[in-house]
Amino acid sequence: MQETSCRMDNKKVRAITRFGVFRTTMPRFEPYSPDLIKKLRAENGYRTQDAFSKASGIDINTIKRLESGIVKNPGIETLGKVGRFFGLYIYADWEE
Repeated sequence: MQETSCRMDNKKVRAITRFGVFRTTMPRFEPYSPDLIKKLRAENGYRTQDAFSKASGIDINTIKRLESGIVKNPGIETLGKVGRFFGLYIYADWEE
C-alpha cells in the first residue's frame, strides 16, 4: 500500500489504493464518516458488525469504533482495508 495526498474541495486528503497510486477515476471516492461505514455494510448485506468483521478480516473493535464515531480520523491502514474490501476509495481530512 502507498499513501498519497492531494487537494480536494480545498482540503488536503489522502487515499490508499490497492494499485499503489492515487486515482480519482474509481467509481466511488467517499469521505470517511461513521454513517458511510454503516451504509456500506448494509448495502453489501452484512446485517451485523460481527458478520462484516468476519468477512473482511477487520477487527470487530475497530469496526465498532469506526461506526460509533469514536475514530474521527482513522489511520491509513484502516482506511485502506475498508476501502479495498468494498472496492472504493475512502479519504479522511489530512491532519496538518
